[in-house]
Amino acid sequence: MVANKTVKIFIEPDEEIVFILEKIMQAGSSRVILIVPSTAALISSAVSLKILSRRLVDTPILSVLVCDNEGASGLAKKANLMMCKKVSAVTKEVWLETKSLKETQKQEMNRLKAELLGERKEEVISDQDLNEVEAPNEDPTPVKAKIIDEPVPMVAPVITAKPRLKGRVVDIGKLKIYSGGDIKENQELLNLIRDRKKDGKVVNLTLDEASDDNSEDMDTRKKGLLGQDVIEELNSAGDTFRTRTTKRASSGISNFFGKISAFFKAVSIKKVLLGFGIALIAFFVVSYLFFVSVDISITLSENKISAKTSITAKTEAKEVDTAGSIIPAMSITKENTSSSEAQTTGIGYTGEYAQGTASFINTSSSPVTIKAGTQISLNSNTQLKYTIAEDLVIGAQGATTKLIKAVNFGEEYNIKETLQEFTATGHSDIAVSNITQISGGTKSEVKVLSKEDIESLKASMEEQLKSVLINDMKLILNEDDILLTGSEKFSVVTFTTSKNENDQTDTFTADLKMTLTAMKVLKSDIKLLLADKVKTENSVDKVQVSDPVVENLTIAENSATFDVRANADTANDVDLEVLKQEIAGKGVLEAKDYIKNLSGVEDVRIRYTPAYIPQSLQKIPDDLSKISMQKNTVLE
Repeated sequence: MVANKTVKIFIEPDEEIVFILEKIMQAGSSRVILIVPSTAALISSAVSLKILSRRLVDTPILSVLVCDNEGASGLAKKANLMMCKKVSAVTKEVWLETKSLKETQKQEMNRLKAELLGERKEEVISDQDLNEVEAPNEDPTPVKAKIIDEPVPMVAPVITAKPRLKGRVVDIGKLKIYSGGDIKENQELLNLIRDRKKDGKVVNLTLDEASDDNSEDMDTRKKGLLGQDVIEELNSAGDTFRTRTTKRASSGISNFFGKISAFFKAVSIKKVLLGFGIALIAFFVVSYLFFVSVDISITLSENKISAKTSITAKTEAKEVDTAGSIIPAMSITKENTSSSEAQTTGIGYTGEYAQGTASFINTSSSPVTIKAGTQISLNSNTQLKYTIAEDLVIGAQGATTKLIKAVNFGEEYNIKETLQEFTATGHSDIAVSNITQISGGTKSEVKVLSKEDIESLKASMEEQLKSVLINDMKLILNEDDILLTGSEKFSVVTFTTSKNENDQTDTFTADLKMTLTAMKVLKSDIKLLLADKVKTENSVDKVQVSDPVVENLTIAENSATFDVRANADTANDVDLEVLKQEIAGKGVLEAKDYIKNLSGVEDVRIRYTPAYIPQSLQKIPDDLSKISMQKNTVLE
């Protein structure tokens, strides 16, 4: 049963096609990758590749060649073989294309085979055709046959000799066939046959090569053979009658094979076999002593474990501290701005200011100066205050009038009665009273920018900008970075509004700038710390850790503590150089058992070259340069 697992076969530079095919057949897999050196004999010509392709076309094995030789790709294509530059390039699509090429080649071979083995119909020559050949000059006009009934006399049968065929010449290409007639009727032909029995003469029926006979004798001999039957005479002569129909060039070939025949007659078969045996033994000994090499492939065993530990990440740490479970932490900052507009919801008031004319009387004996803006309040309602519009100077015991205006808008500042008494702030000796109505004050409700409006928009903008900053920070992280969630710190740089609080407006805009500061650690640092701990705790040489999971994060000012867990593959390593020295000189089977019993070794394969050396004589070379080793494991 052929396995579906792909098998890699390494081809030696001088390895012959016979041994390559043997490796493929013994691989036990339906998919084989041939790793071919760029100088290998296999790809030096299209002949070897075509032999390989045709030998595999009737098998269930699919083969792909891997070679970085640019010229070999074209030769492989002519041989209907797939070739890739790297093993990693052998994908599922390559196997499907290889299968398609193989099926196409097999269909073409079957088509050619059927065409060559097809039934060929030969032309059948009828008796009528023969008669037409014998009598080409007869009148071809058909004659109407008549049937006449005549009495048939009873005649006793007479046995007579069958007449001999008439002698004739049949020309097939350059070969002339003489048949018919009787050899005994030609005395010259009989003489020629007797001469052949005596001195091995050969009758030459062509004029293409030189002859010692004159042309007249040659014509006579040719005419004497025409239409004669020489079978009986040849049988009685006990020899073979040879007729030359080729040109002089054929005599060179006959001389070559004659020399070969003479050599084997001179040298006995026993001597040939003895020499061949000695040469074979010498070849075997030389190969065993000087051309031996081994290729050893070791598969390391792997174990899966779960790794857990607690880690502290510090910003001041510079490298991984396995003993203290400390790794470096890095602080990263991201800044962004946002703008937004909102409706105002605050309620405010506006209106006109009430105003009127007042009389100012100086009751003192000295002049008094009152500045513009000095407040005066109604004596009957001290909450109603007014201001003097202009500076005024009042002489001693004098009086004057000036315009006064309410300090705020509103209808409550209107005074219909006149001669109401007022008090001027800071001037007790000044008597003030209105001489006209104070009127014109109004009040109405309007929308204003409230403190709540500002705080609400700011809070909304901060939440949106935080999400934007977190996404921006994730974008600057690479595959090896792990952001410590919970270490994020947001700060407001600036916040401004287009209107001030209590300003009358329906809408307002705000601009916000914020920064995000957080801590990150490197995934590779966590893996390194976990791998070192696993090596120490499990006494293994190689560890490969999967991506870790961070849990139970606690954030401090410049550090973070968390738990990590991950899956880990472990394997023990083998020192190949030391192993070469240990197995040098051992038998192949003994060396295989020795390597397989080493800790951490799952399987071992040894390929011995040359393969025709008996297994009982196969030994690992003492020359370490002839020992090739590689170890196979997913752990690097």
